Order: sequence, then C-alpha cells, then structure tokens
Amino acid sequence: MFRFALNAIRAGGLKPEHVTSLITFGDGETLDVPGNPVAVFTPGHTQGHCSIHLPDRGVVVTGDALVTLDHWDPAHTGPQLLRREFNHDHQQAIRSLDRFVDLEAEVLIPGHGNPWRGTPRDAVELARNAL
Repeated sequence: MFRFALNAIRAGGLKPEHVTSLITFGDGETLDVPGNPVAVFTPGHTQGHCSIHLPDRGVVVTGDALVTLDHWDPAHTGPQLLRREFNHDHQQAIRSLDRFVDLEAEVLIPGHGNPWRGTPRDAVELARNAL
C-alpha cells in the first residue's frame, strides 16, 4: 500500500485538476473524437464506470472493470476483477463482465496491469474463473 500511495503522490494525486465542464454520453454511443471510440457502460467498480471500445483498432480500454494485476498480490496476474473492497458494487462488477463478451478486439488495456492480448470473451472467462 505504501508503494501505491507514494506513486500516487508522485503522479500528482495530492493536486487534482478540477473539472470545469463536461459532456455526457450514452451507453453504446460513438464519441465524436479521434478514433471514434464507443462507450461501453461497465458499472460496478464505480456507479458510472465506462469502458471504451475502439472497434477499428481491435482494442478495449477496460479501465478498472477488468484488470490484469492485483496490487495486493503482484504474482496474481491475468484478467481479473479488482478485489471486492475496491468495487462500489462487486456483484454489479461481476455482471458487467458480460458487456465485454461480444466485443471484437484482440487487445484489452486495463487500468491496472499490462495490456492483455486475446479476445474479450477469453479474458472474461479467465476473470470469472479467478473469482
């Protein structure tokens, strides 16, 4: 935990930038930004968690909905959920894994851990087996 806190402080975690404006978007909406990412709502870690699918690139940015590293046990790698304690609603986080299953991609980019190469369906199966 000390290492995590130190890294967060070094990265500016004590001096967050404040949001001055925002634009909302809906689940499944293609965003009007370069790369045309598609919003994939994956609540559970937080109430409004959203992952991003880049279909033209074969990539899904899973954020904290599906990670590949357990900071409490660095030997535990590969597709997995964050520990229960770090999810707002752990059962919803488990259900949100279903949102990845039918996405077409070859690379998943998590919020914690290394990118994972393989299909989202395979990653979800591994994450469910790790529960």
